[in-house]
Amino acid sequence: MRVSADRAVESGADGLGDHCDTQVVEGRVLQVLHGPMQTGQAVRFVLSQGACGSNHAVNDEFVQPGAELVVLLRRASDGSLYQVQAETPAAYAANEKACAAL
Repeated sequence: MRVSADRAVESGADGLGDHCDTQVVEGRVLQVLHGPMQTGQAVRFVLSQGACGSNHAVNDEFVQPGAELVVLLRRASDGSLYQVQAETPAAYAANEKACAAL
């Protein structure tokens, strides 16, 4: 889904260092590409960097408020959402175009 990042708050993940940071992103769904969400729905999810012992951490860049992302989200066992994949709309479009050419 394509989402707006209306608010983003970073965390140092208990002082484990630069590559263990997380960012909580709050925003709204701009476009549903697949899944149960609705356009306009509020969404809150976590972006994470580095391994840090987490099986769903990835090396994504963090976002600034006002940015848009295309994200693939999963629900954690505690009910929260985390990203499996996050990229800019431009990167997503380029990847889709490259796949279509195969």
